[in-house]
Parts: sequence; C-alpha cells; structure tokens
Amino acid sequence: MRRKIFAFVSLSLLCSSFCFAQRSLKDMNRGTFPRQNRNTSEEELREKARPVNIINAPSVRQTTVNGNTVYIYDRPTSSNIPVYHQVTVSGGGYNPSFADQANPQFKNWAISAMGLDNTPYTGAGIVVAVLDSGVSPHEQFCEGAVDILNISGVNNDFDAYGHGTAIAGILGGCGPEGSGFSGVAPRVKMKVYKITDDQGSTNNINIGKAIQRILDYNRTHPSAPISIINVSYGLSTDDEIVKRALKAAYDSGIVIVAPSGNDHADKLAYPAAYDFVIAVGGLRPTRQIFDMSNYGAGLSFVAPASAIYAPALGNSYSWVRGTSFAAPYISGMAALIMEAHKKKYGSLPTPQRVYEVLAKISSAQPNLLPQWQGLGLPDASKIDKVI
Repeated sequence: MRRKIFAFVSLSLLCSSFCFAQRSLKDMNRGTFPRQNRNTSEEELREKARPVNIINAPSVRQTTVNGNTVYIYDRPTSSNIPVYHQVTVSGGGYNPSFADQANPQFKNWAISAMGLDNTPYTGAGIVVAVLDSGVSPHEQFCEGAVDILNISGVNNDFDAYGHGTAIAGILGGCGPEGSGFSGVAPRVKMKVYKITDDQGSTNNINIGKAIQRILDYNRTHPSAPISIINVSYGLSTDDEIVKRALKAAYDSGIVIVAPSGNDHADKLAYPAAYDFVIAVGGLRPTRQIFDMSNYGAGLSFVAPASAIYAPALGNSYSWVRGTSFAAPYISGMAALIMEAHKKKYGSLPTPQRVYEVLAKISSAQPNLLPQWQGLGLPDASKIDKVI
C-alpha cells in the first residue's frame, strides 16, 4: 500500500536480480565476501522468516526536563537480558530507547563537529533509501523530498513508532531555519521503505523484499538511481537472507551504512559486521565514545550518537541517542561525497571510492583507540580537497 506525503512519488514493486561483485570495503580486515549467484524466492523468504528489530534497549523510563519530555535508558542489570528486542509502548506511541536529557547547548553539535557548516554540498541529485519504521509528515521534509513504500504488512503507511522519522530527519532534514535543526544533506531525495510494524518490529522477509524493490527501481531509473541505503537496525547474529540481499545491493553499486550496535560489546551488530557495509560507531559531544557503542575490528567510522536533537512524531522534536542515529550522519556524508564526485566527473562514485574519500576526510579523535573509532570522524569541509 502506498501513500504520498506532500508531493511524494510512488515506487516499483517488482523483484530484482543479483549483480557482479565489487571489491569489499573492508578487505584488509575481514576478507572479500563471496558473491551470491541467484535470487531468493518469496517462498524461501517465507520459509526462513525470523524477527529482526530496530536497535533498542531493554529498559526505558520517561521523565520531564525543563519542560521537555525525554526518555532515559536504564542499563540492564543482567547480561542475560537481550539488547535487540522490541520495546512495547502503551498507546502505540514512540518511545526512543536511547535519549539524552534536553540540553540546548548541544543542539546541532554534530553539524559543526562534522564540518557540515562549512561545505557547499547539500546532497542535491542523490537518492538515498531509508529502511526503517517509515516517516510521518514533518516540517523538516520539504515538498517532494520523501517517497514512501509500505511493505510492512500493517495498515498504516506513515511512521507510528518515530524511529524512522528521526533517522530520515537527521539524514535529509530541510525544514525552516527557525526550527533549530539541520539535516546532514538537506537536498537529497529519500526513498523510505517502511519495513516495521507500529511497534518497531520487522523480519528478514521485509528487509529482503525492500532490497529487491530497490534494485528493481534502479534498473528502471538509471539516470537517478538509489545510491545509498541506510539500515539503522541491528542483529546479534548473522542472517542469510539479510546478508544476501544487502550484498546484492552492494554489488550493484550501492553504498550501505549501518550502526555498530548499542550493547557496549567488542563485536559489531549485523549488518554492520558484514565486510561490505560501512559500520558506524557513536560519539558524545565531548568527543568521547558513546557509552553503549559497539566496537572492534571492522568498525569503519564514528559519528554523533548522543545528545541528538531530532525530528519526532507530531511535527515535534526529541532528544535521542544511539548508534541508530549515528548511521544517517555517515549516510548523509556519503551523499555529499557523491554529489561532489558527480559534479566533478559527471558520474556517481563506486562504493569503494566513497569509502576511500570518507577515510581521507576522517580524523582520529584524541585519546581513543582505533578499535573504538575505526578511521575516526569525517569532516565535510575536506571533501573538495580529496575528490
């Protein structure tokens, strides 16, 4: 079921095929991922269905700080409590699992930290897919900037959970200056694939279907293809269907970005752990590591994940935190790089080239080991120097 937000355009619903492999983004760390040579049928998807959840925390409490409603993460007291599971919210509203207390001092701290206030690029001409809980109308989504495809199976085309609205806003928010918020790439086009129910839960079938539709869309829109996929969810274990689908997207030339995970473990969550995915850890405004950010071999970069002021349901804003919200900062940065490359060379760069540019514009943060930050924090003001 499809519906337009403002002047939104509908998408294709046909299945897709796999393409030839490119060199892995992280060959030096994890080896080249094997190329798949066949499609996954709908029947296979149904047979192998298993739940997948947006990255969430086991316990959340609500409070009020300076008149603002905020949600505070409570650290689990037992290692047996699963980190990746659904947080049920009475009334069906959105309860952001990782939230910092409201602090006006940190509004848009990420913009200056990543050099986004000193770059001419806006992501114009670049199309990004967001696989999440959908998106709801908000002043940050300019007319014609967002298309929605609901493949979640629920009878609600818009975001009832809030996670996707925050992710899309961080990535491509372009609302009024007086809003006190800035998106990373305010002129990108976002294709938002709603893959979760109204409580933020999904499964590998929906993820596989979303990727199939993305690849089909690209075959029919070669002049303006989807070139980046942001997947702000995490699994503690590998999944064949998710892996195969995302690898097919990478092989076709799409950059894939995912969060490292939020259980403070020396192990990346999936799909960030795949060697062809850009894995993003989290930073605090103090440039310290976000306390729950996963780390270790294969971590690509870090981005703001704490004290994030982001769009929320009801055309409002909330303070959120978590590596889920770090991923769209890197997806947005990738869009800026693609725009710069296209303007200079007349074509979109490969995923490997985007990764190389991100590496060159990133700086290691002081007093942080490589396993905590990968290659560091990218700076958009350096893009022109390396493209």
